[in-house]
Amino acid sequence: MISFFRDLLLLATPTDSSDTNPMDIPDGNGLVLGGVLVPVTVLEEIFSYLESRFLINKVSHVCQQWNRILTNCLFWIHRLDMEGSTIPLPVRQSMMDHSSEAEVCRNLQKLSVYHTFNRNVLVNSSGANKFKGWRVSSNGMIVESPPVGSQPIPEEANLPSQHCFVGTYFKVKRYQKVDFKKEGITPWVLKVLQPKIEISEWVSARFDCGATHNIEVHIYVDGSWNPVWSHKWCSETGDYVRTQWVKIRHVLTDYPHDAVSLMFSSSSKDTQFWAGNYGSKSAGSSVVFRL
Repeated sequence: MISFFRDLLLLATPTDSSDTNPMDIPDGNGLVLGGVLVPVTVLEEIFSYLESRFLINKVSHVCQQWNRILTNCLFWIHRLDMEGSTIPLPVRQSMMDHSSEAEVCRNLQKLSVYHTFNRNVLVNSSGANKFKGWRVSSNGMIVESPPVGSQPIPEEANLPSQHCFVGTYFKVKRYQKVDFKKEGITPWVLKVLQPKIEISEWVSARFDCGATHNIEVHIYVDGSWNPVWSHKWCSETGDYVRTQWVKIRHVLTDYPHDAVSLMFSSSSKDTQFWAGNYGSKSAGSSVVFRL
């Protein structure tokens, strides 16, 4: 059904739609398809099931009526609701106080295109693709599947495999940069919507060797790196069984609104200086923007 509507809209879309001014097309055009008058609410429903880029780059250039629908903030708020990125009511009411309706609409469109919220923006979070997407400070860290010497990664971690990164007898760090612009996170989003930045990772250790693990988050702004959170985990504190997997989680709310990127780093080593890979194990490294 969705592909049928897409084909129908493509037939109605001018060939050079990106260069077409919708205001030059008669106002009534776009409300009649196949000789039938289509209510605006039905068009809105059809549009809500099509790709955001297609709507913005093609459909919005068909005519005045379609352009009005797709430059209406309420349409994109509803769209984000459908995608699981509900904007809280108090935030909706305050959006217009910070900017014009056109600016609000542009930012909401970007959020829908990039699927910004409620997803892990880090790639290869557990090493299923070795170290793809990560930079590593030195040789020594490996990827195991399944974890050796510890319990399996629990189902509640909701990870697709049993892959994990494993440290060695000296400190090795892996790190990954998140470019806010590439994820649809603009200064407007940080200032007006103020999303929470949820940082998390699962860690464990072997039954026969103690280990330490450290997670750091740095936010980049104005030419300098500002550490905003750091957490050190040690398997020998006695608070839990060493081989169990523990979720380290923190939520950042106090960050600069002109931030442009974030660096997530994770480092590990064993505490007994044993040759081989007896350091801490980690999986499911995650950075998620949430409303």
